[in-house]
Amino acid sequence: MEFIKTNDTVRFGVVTSNASGDISAADSTPRWSVFEQATDTPILLGDFTVRTGFAGVYRGTFDATAANGFDANSYYEIHASGAVGGIEGRSIIKAFVLDDTYNANIVQVTGYAIAPTTTIDANI
Repeated sequence: MEFIKTNDTVRFGVVTSNASGDISAADSTPRWSVFEQATDTPILLGDFTVRTGFAGVYRGTFDATAANGFDANSYYEIHASGAVGGIEGRSIIKAFVLDDTYNANIVQVTGYAIAPTTTIDANI
């Protein structure tokens, strides 16, 4: 599971292919949508951007901010949708938890370092 911090830029990509499985440009710009936990209405939508010089290869980004509807400790899925040759497809391309404490340490949380302690066993 990937962990993203609040206010981070989330980056992702997708490759579209035709019925034969060959990389192929989409009929129109593929879309991405972000779903929170068990909610069935996207909290954020956008268009992919084609990678220059790479037909059928797309990238997307958004900022995981409170203003964009993101909440700490929530689970999110990014879905991609598009069509190639009139055949539509949808896939979950990324999942993450918005979690600001997964890599925190005591100094980050309290602002004070904790001094190491040594225990001596007098019964040695």
